Amino acid sequence: MIKTIFSFLIKTPLLLILLVLMAFKKLMSKSGNMNKFIEHVQKWEGGTSKALTDTASKNPCPNTGGIHTNKGITWTTFKGLSSKLGYNYSKELFLSMPNNVWFEIFKQGYWNPYKLDILHKTKPNISYFVAQFAWGFGLGGSESRLANYQRKYMNISDSNITKSEIMENFRKDIVPESIRLSHLIEYKKGVFKSLNQPKNLKGWLNRLADFKKTFNS
Repeated sequence: MIKTIFSFLIKTPLLLILLVLMAFKKLMSKSGNMNKFIEHVQKWEGGTSKALTDTASKNPCPNTGGIHTNKGITWTTFKGLSSKLGYNYSKELFLSMPNNVWFEIFKQGYWNPYKLDILHKTKPNISYFVAQFAWGFGLGGSESRLANYQRKYMNISDSNITKSEIMENFRKDIVPESIRLSHLIEYKKGVFKSLNQPKNLKGWLNRLADFKKTFNS
């Protein structure tokens, strides 16, 4: 009887939501700044976007008039992670973007691939920087750029630096966190400028300045 009840409860959406919220609370409890970081991301992402200057505009959500992003989550990412995270992607769910779904996409899509729980224990602000980089440039784009940074400025000679190795190299870095983070922020400014997208540059730099003020001032 108990097993039957437990099996039934596990399948209910309410319990799944509670489990996700518990995971969210656990992650935030490691540092008060985690909540601040989530607020920072959502503050700058805003709501839905149809901006044609965004490469995500090539793959909009169907029947939405061109909306391709909501709360910083692109339709492509939302659709691609649905089977892994256990939700049924749809236009309606994408447009409503519940907090529990948003957080699971953030954590599974951008935080966990770099194993940032490990880096967060000793260098939380750099873990936020890496997550923000992955959020903006995608896993592949952030991995290649952060690997290039480590080769050029941290004397890492490996020709194939993986996401886990990027995290580990930052964890072992002897340069104080605040100094390294200041340098990373300047590096990211250069990356933004190299994209040659003047319509987006001001917003990107303002967001980066806010990140610096919030986590490295």
